[in-house]
Amino acid sequence: MKIGQSIWHCAYLGEDENGVIQYAEPKEYKLQFRYLSITPVSGYLATLQYGKQVNKIWRIIANRQVFEGIFNEGDLLYIDGVSPTLDMNYYNGDNANARVQSVLPQLVNIVIDVERIQP
Repeated sequence: MKIGQSIWHCAYLGEDENGVIQYAEPKEYKLQFRYLSITPVSGYLATLQYGKQVNKIWRIIANRQVFEGIFNEGDLLYIDGVSPTLDMNYYNGDNANARVQSVLPQLVNIVIDVERIQP
């Protein structure tokens, strides 16, 4: 993805009394050099870790000072040019194309692995 493009993040809120999963409203973040970047995973270690799923995984590198506590496992994302459609029948998280799998804080950055959701 290119610098300046947007990703949209819907935080996981949990389940309601009927067992329906709830998400927060989508929040837009611009990809910025040194603060937020996203790339598909590749390489030998990624192949060992994800196997055949390696083609469905993106890795987000986020600055820890700016994005600490924002991304959590189970959150939904709109990435790769997809954005939420805000019509009358829209529910938070509808048509999202990625789900956060892991959030790994490092010294300076946070490494976030994201899996593509098949429509």
